[in-house]
Amino acid sequence: RYLKAHYFGIEAVERQTGDHSFGKWYRSLVNVPLLFIDDLGKNRFSEAVESHLFGILDERSENNRPVIFTTNSTGSDLAARMSSDRAEAFIRRIREYCDQVVFAPMDPSTSGTGRR
Repeated sequence: RYLKAHYFGIEAVERQTGDHSFGKWYRSLVNVPLLFIDDLGKNRFSEAVESHLFGILDERSENNRPVIFTTNSTGSDLAARMSSDRAEAFIRRIREYCDQVVFAPMDPSTSGTGRR
């Protein structure tokens, strides 16, 4: 399942409005075979969004379910957008559970040649 990080927060809030669909949505993110969260760290995290992301990552890691995050942020940048009591543990879980793949920016002078 693909999910923009920004929309995660919006959807989490909307689903907590009393129709009880939040639990079903949350469980679907925990149990989906592959979860892809794009642009993690573009926005500051609310306490609720932090809590939900942490819980989802924690449950997925305990059950060996893969998560792909994309971000332009470093661990320090992500931590600065989170509360101090949760940031360190969240970043540690990402580093322990996820493999890091770094893409070098394209050199405009070699555009179209496949070289970086």
